[in-house]
Amino acid sequence: MRKMVLLCSLLFVLPLAAPAWAACSSGDFGVENFEIGIDQCRGRNCPRVIIKGDLINNCDAPAAARIEIEALAGNGNVVNSVDGWPARTSNLDPGDRVSFDFTGMMTFERNMVDFSVSIVEVREW
Repeated sequence: MRKMVLLCSLLFVLPLAAPAWAACSSGDFGVENFEIGIDQCRGRNCPRVIIKGDLINNCDAPAAARIEIEALAGNGNVVNSVDGWPARTSNLDPGDRVSFDFTGMMTFERNMVDFSVSIVEVREW
């Protein structure tokens, strides 16, 4: 009987020892210095879409985020998209940033008129 009481009291103590922060979400990350351009180069893979920026962790805990960039046509429909993990399989500490360069990952389409960037997944590695 004594062992069972000890076990039950441990179950109530352990959750209190958990970190004070909540899990990070997409709203805890931001993108700054977002740059989109078209390189009118010559060659087989031209023109190519230039996609650069910085991902910032504004969460209270180390975490990583996957971003998605969508190219939109004049009617708002998605023409093309690309996504990736700027920090790869590493967490960013709170307040840290990592630069990303997705240049050449998106195929150029003549009807691209606008672009959007969003945080689509957050995880701790």
